[in-house]
Amino acid sequence: SIECTCHLFELSSMLLQTVPTQRFGVSVRMSSDGSMRTDILFVHQNMSGPMNNTDLPGDEYRQFPYKEGNPEEANIAKCKETCDNEKECIAWTYVRKGDPVVPRCSLKKGIPDPNPNNYCVSGIEGSNMSESMFVVDRSKTGGDGNQGTVQTKFMLKSNEEQVSIRVFVDHSIIESYAQGGRAVITSRVYPGASANGVAIVNYGSQPVNVISVQAWQMDSCWI
Repeated sequence: SIECTCHLFELSSMLLQTVPTQRFGVSVRMSSDGSMRTDILFVHQNMSGPMNNTDLPGDEYRQFPYKEGNPEEANIAKCKETCDNEKECIAWTYVRKGDPVVPRCSLKKGIPDPNPNNYCVSGIEGSNMSESMFVVDRSKTGGDGNQGTVQTKFMLKSNEEQVSIRVFVDHSIIESYAQGGRAVITSRVYPGASANGVAIVNYGSQPVNVISVQAWQMDSCWI
């Protein structure tokens, strides 16, 4: 059983508004080659500009097609411009050509939760729109049990530039805390006994400065 506390200096507030996505945190129950692990991640997604490979499914109030052969960049710009000029429009999604779907623009009266989709580019009206999430990714945890991803949204204050993640690992149980308990996730994983490594990870596009890391063995609760 271990406890790991990581204080991570992420990005300035200005960079958080311009970098599309940042994903970093700590991996636990990791095998020696890293193929088996559970990632506990802070995820910050800037949604003020076009989000490539992202769908905002639902809340459409109208959509219109494009002629095949038009440059994609022009289609995306026109979709955004149309949303800018319509009072009802809050968000938009451009859908790339698929079989048999032609390229189209979908205008939305709400802001649905974003989903990964390689056929879509999406945007949200207004500036400085962003979302912070605390995520436990069990997709590479190995063994038996649920290997899905658990996530929860939380607010990152405008003046916060430091992110803390605290993790308790007790055999199959992983307790994870972000920002001193502002977000909490408890999960179970069942990798092999050899998967006992810990690592700091960064899957984002910008570097992360690590301020401090503390890890120690926890005593047994039995006296």
